[in-house]
Amino acid sequence: MHKRSSLLLISAALWTSAIGTSYGSDSSSVPIQLDGTTMPFSGRVMNDQTFVPLRDISELLNFSVKWDESSQSITLVKGSKEILLHIGKADVSVNGHDLFLNSTPEIIDDRAFVPLRFIAENLGTEVKWQPNTHTVALRSIPESPILISNQKEQSGDSDISIKIQYPQLDGLADPTVQTNINRILKERVDSFKKNNIGTLRESLVELHDAGAKNMTMAIDCNYEVKYNQNGLISFFFRDYIYSGGAHGMTYASSLTLNTTTGKVYSLPDLFQDDSYVPIINRTVSQYFTEQIHEPLSGFTSIPRDQNFYLSPEGLVVYFQLYEYTPYAYGFPEVVIPYTDLDSLMTIHL
Repeated sequence: MHKRSSLLLISAALWTSAIGTSYGSDSSSVPIQLDGTTMPFSGRVMNDQTFVPLRDISELLNFSVKWDESSQSITLVKGSKEILLHIGKADVSVNGHDLFLNSTPEIIDDRAFVPLRFIAENLGTEVKWQPNTHTVALRSIPESPILISNQKEQSGDSDISIKIQYPQLDGLADPTVQTNINRILKERVDSFKKNNIGTLRESLVELHDAGAKNMTMAIDCNYEVKYNQNGLISFFFRDYIYSGGAHGMTYASSLTLNTTTGKVYSLPDLFQDDSYVPIINRTVSQYFTEQIHEPLSGFTSIPRDQNFYLSPEGLVVYFQLYEYTPYAYGFPEVVIPYTDLDSLMTIHL
């Protein structure tokens, strides 16, 4: 495989680790509920992901479906949201925002099956696994009426491939707040590119001098909207660089902002005092004990500048590649339910 193709696949694999959801062994049937009511169809676990029949989920979540036989593509439309998928392909687009799936839509017994979590969450529905009943629970959530447009910067030659995507907001009540937030989002990717492009060019020269051929360096920036409710919006970013070697390096970061005031929140800003720390520490320690079998180092406590984002399910703290775990684990993420934190928080969720 050509080096450029390899590095893009590595970047995509790291990105998709946050998209999928595993609920059981392959071929098992998973009951589906919406707002507490059990649906007349079930999900199917394939490749460690829960898939649902496209026709059934479209009727449940009230979106229209367009099928193009020649391209084997599926277009899902609900309000201003448009999702484009392809049978048997991992690439997917949400309002022009390019993402990757780690399990592809498939045709089974003449029916199209699509990944439940990705479809539901991108159409304003929370997805939660209920371990006691082995059920996937869907909950309608009232997202803020903010228009999020995807901006792209893409260029590439034989030396460096650049693909940058970043969000811009429209429809905020205060134009000054909107301008400031958009500036922050744009400056974030500009800074990452500026800080790494020189290093990549230097590495390229060194590799060429050492006799390496057909080397393509890369910068790839992407994001997800994790929360958009109650006047707050939370973004999760993954920034990837490839400078030679077996694989590149991806860095995770996040931003949580108040769409009324423009305030950018650190983790301590969300709480009245430091009493949240032991609660999060207990949950993280339990996660590492139960899920991480070969940690690189032991977890003791989160720092004050701990990385986090908001989600409909709870506050999510996450850790970088190699911070505590081997590369194969990706970015460990731990969800702390809001019910454990509500009385300590300074914001309403």
